[in-house]
Amino acid sequence: MDEAAGLLDAHEDDYPWWLKFLGIVLFSLGFAPLMQATWYEVGSTAVLAALAAALAVAAARLPRLARVLPLVVSAAVSVVALEVFARDPAHGGPVLLMLPALFFFVPGDYLSAATAELAAGLITTGAIRLVYAVFLLVQLYLGVLLGVFATGNSTRGLFDVVAEPDLPRWALFLGWFVFSAGTVLAFAIPRRLYWPLLALVYVTVGVQSLFTKLVGEAGGTFVAAAVLSAAATVLARGRDRPPRLVLLLPGFFTLTVGSLGMRGLTTLAGGHVIEGFRDLLELITIVTAIAVGMVFGTALTFTRTAASTEAPGSPIRSNGERGTPHGQEDRS
Repeated sequence: MDEAAGLLDAHEDDYPWWLKFLGIVLFSLGFAPLMQATWYEVGSTAVLAALAAALAVAAARLPRLARVLPLVVSAAVSVVALEVFARDPAHGGPVLLMLPALFFFVPGDYLSAATAELAAGLITTGAIRLVYAVFLLVQLYLGVLLGVFATGNSTRGLFDVVAEPDLPRWALFLGWFVFSAGTVLAFAIPRRLYWPLLALVYVTVGVQSLFTKLVGEAGGTFVAAAVLSAAATVLARGRDRPPRLVLLLPGFFTLTVGSLGMRGLTTLAGGHVIEGFRDLLELITIVTAIAVGMVFGTALTFTRTAASTEAPGSPIRSNGERGTPHGQEDRS
């Protein structure tokens, strides 16, 4: 445990396996409407997320599985999604049906943290984290392709079309309650932090939605990241406060940077070159906006006391530790 993790109560962050399983499922269900606001997306995610969660829990006791967990999970989710849920284009693109269940394993936090470290001048750690994030993303991408080949489908079927929304507004609003609860359980965060984390999620989503309408997606993401970073820095001041990294985590995931990389790679594999490169270009833009926004927000609220307990930009793992790779330890 590092200093940040040491601020957590040890008895609270040691959750049993079945709570982690439930957390991953809730985490995916809460994220699903962000991909496609349809009941079908929510229903298919419940099944696919249960499969992904079962593999993640099993990997905690099977070290060999843990080493290749992103590949195995994405391949399994891909096979089930293509065989069961992605038969009708009216339900949206296959990857959009898979992504919520894979979101727990997508290294969006690594991508943005790496960019933030590079922006802050931490070249070595930022470059290492960036390379590792790309490697994890490629594992997920290859797993999806393995699922396509195993089911006898063509990669041309990996189109990126969003289904017509049919979820009511109240369901979209309550989805963040589910997402935050899933984050607490999946990442073994003390339950007492649920309400502060939920508030930061709604602040991040609200700021991003408002400023996206005013200045576009990149500008809205930059402002949301800056506000989230500043708020987390202020709330984390003091020895009896929760770690800044924990406060950042749920709000950070709402910015969905990792999913853009998956969509771009799979769309390219499907032969949809223009759409694929558009997603990858958007990924680069949004990653940069998040990273610079986080650095800006931290700079606005920076104090020497805060600097002594936190390292800005470092992602947090499921057991509260910084720097533990995906596919190992508690997260996978």
